[in-house]
Amino acid sequence: MKKSVRAAARSPLTAPPDPDYVALDLTYRCGLNCSFCFMSHSRTAAGRGGELTLAELKKLVDGLSRRPREFYLWGGEPTLRRDLPELVRHIKGRGHRCLVTTNAQALEEKAAALLLEAGVDDLAVSLHGTPEIHDRIAGVKGAAARAERFFRFAGTYPYRKNASLTIYCTINRLNHAGLYGVYRYFKTLKPRYIAFSQMDYITKKDLAGTRRIFRAGLGRETALRESENLAAGISPAALARETALIKAAGDPAVRFQPDLAPEELRAWYSPRSAFKKPGFCLAQWRGLWIDPRGELITCQPLGHALGSIRSKPALEVFNGPGFRKFRAALLKNGGYLPTCSRCGRTTFTSEPHKKRADEKK
Repeated sequence: MKKSVRAAARSPLTAPPDPDYVALDLTYRCGLNCSFCFMSHSRTAAGRGGELTLAELKKLVDGLSRRPREFYLWGGEPTLRRDLPELVRHIKGRGHRCLVTTNAQALEEKAAALLLEAGVDDLAVSLHGTPEIHDRIAGVKGAAARAERFFRFAGTYPYRKNASLTIYCTINRLNHAGLYGVYRYFKTLKPRYIAFSQMDYITKKDLAGTRRIFRAGLGRETALRESENLAAGISPAALARETALIKAAGDPAVRFQPDLAPEELRAWYSPRSAFKKPGFCLAQWRGLWIDPRGELITCQPLGHALGSIRSKPALEVFNGPGFRKFRAALLKNGGYLPTCSRCGRTTFTSEPHKKRADEKK
């Protein structure tokens, strides 16, 4: 499955969009208050409305099951949905891969067992530093200790069905200057992978550019807002030094998203510097992203809604005029919006591309 997704990412975009992955934001509820949270600082309030029911989610999965896909279950905090294990079981029963991203705060032993037994393929746990640092970032005392308990339980649980455990750490003001020590702490929890993600934020200049594109190309406003203050206090030199120490360990379990050279780190964390990523946003051709209400959105960071899957099949909306118009605007502007420049989601990017014939119209 992973091989087929990578192959699709390399191929020219000549066929009608048929997504390889499906990202479901099951809820925007969350028990933490992370100081750098993109949803809190860079997006206006997420749309209100009731969350999709389990029956609606199963129907969505069934409608996308003519071939295997990868399902990403996110939030907010998806484990606040008590029906999460049943949804995972249904996804796996239809032949798909399934990843869940969690902060592990609601995963006491019984809940963790149900999720592991459901057959989840990958569990990505958000943990952003040593216990003291993570608790400060999350705004909840004992948040790291709860994550540690989950790792101890999951690491020895006999019915976990080989679920891969990943620690997902966002680089930020509080952890960047001691990132090597954070890495050493993470290794004690014995994850399979450790992913360090660069800080996502939006500069004033990039927001102004995106607003112009939205008004001219889409006839509406963007839901984004400036958040360059999130980069304040991050020393690119200190981060480059810590990154080099981690890389010197030669640990194949570690990856940086994106992996930046020292001069690129200086540009990334300097709001006045322009940062241009190569390629284009693969998510707009290879991924469905659906918010808790059932709105098909371009991605969670942008939050641009293009139609409800409650009224039409998801693939019909994905291939409809609204999404085609958005893709055309994206390609016209080089494959990314200006506000995409500091998005660390490397899973959803690609190399330079050729325009699709249907997007030229």
